Amino acid sequence: MKKFLNLILITFLLQSSLAAQDFALTNPTITPNPGIYPGGTENITFNFSTSQSYTFSSNPSSNNYAYITFSFTKLNPTLSYPTGTGAALFNFVLTNNGGTGTGLVYTYTGTTKDITMLSVPNTYTIVFAGVPITAPATKAETDIRVAGQFTDPGNAPTGLTGNNSAVIATYTVLPSGGPLPLRLLSFNGIKEETKVQLKWQTSSEQNSSYFEVEFSTDPNINSWASLGKVRAAGTSTTIRDYSLTHNSPVDGMNYYRLKQVDINRNVVYSNIIPINFTIKGIHLGAIYPNPFVDKIKIEMSSDRNQTISVQLNDNVGRIIKVQPVLIQNGVNQFWLENLNSLPPGIYNVEVKTAYSTYRMKVKK
Repeated sequence: MKKFLNLILITFLLQSSLAAQDFALTNPTITPNPGIYPGGTENITFNFSTSQSYTFSSNPSSNNYAYITFSFTKLNPTLSYPTGTGAALFNFVLTNNGGTGTGLVYTYTGTTKDITMLSVPNTYTIVFAGVPITAPATKAETDIRVAGQFTDPGNAPTGLTGNNSAVIATYTVLPSGGPLPLRLLSFNGIKEETKVQLKWQTSSEQNSSYFEVEFSTDPNINSWASLGKVRAAGTSTTIRDYSLTHNSPVDGMNYYRLKQVDINRNVVYSNIIPINFTIKGIHLGAIYPNPFVDKIKIEMSSDRNQTISVQLNDNVGRIIKVQPVLIQNGVNQFWLENLNSLPPGIYNVEVKTAYSTYRMKVKK
């Protein structure tokens, strides 16, 4: 009888572990937005993530097999094979629906490789660069779009409703001969010692007001902070260079985007750029289980012995728990415990050292 009960318990734990596996495919960023027709091209970036590391299979009959699709309406991605860390998880094939003109829809279908997707870094990118616009639109139209859909592996049901299906981005296209919008040529970040230098360049501007650089440690939950504003040129037909410095990046992944605002307060966002920043030989590894029930295990490596502070905050910044921890040179594991009474929701784990602060989102 005891063996039978143990078998039931093991089966339950396995099913609970599988059910906790989440995959998220977030809304893409499109640059520039709005675009120019004819002759304009778009750079499209999706973020793809997992809550736990997962090994896919290329065998269609395996429960670890999955696929992802991207459809393009009034866009032609024929010469824009998907790239990025997320694209490397799949083998892609391009097809079309046999239509012509504005009725033509292209679809990239990606099937999983025999490959492991890691939870750290927690965001993978799938990029379509230089996709030509093939039809015009007005601001009232929503039929020019790119849509993504991820189908889960058979043994990893998702718990994030809507995060992996029918993720659609629509945008407007200015007709030929209309006013030129701000044209962003590039946006990138450069690590300089303990800082990140953000630089961007425009080729033309009309009625531009200012730029605002925004920062996040987890773009999947759309949590962004302003790093500062830079005045724009207003109207320009020559190449303009801009920059802003992030003086205190966090250890680990830092994400940046550029907010472009015109004199009428219209807003357009750039693509998101990731910068992996390591400070003083410290690295935050896994935090699990995620979602958690009554305790959280934290893995962290260090190049020396030191005392750190581990803090748990709720989603509005209230401190739930603070715990000092002495870590050793090498790999360390420690727990935040007695969390059973916390209500369901999103929480922030902060690990503070003498040099930096590490942050990671967890869910109960």
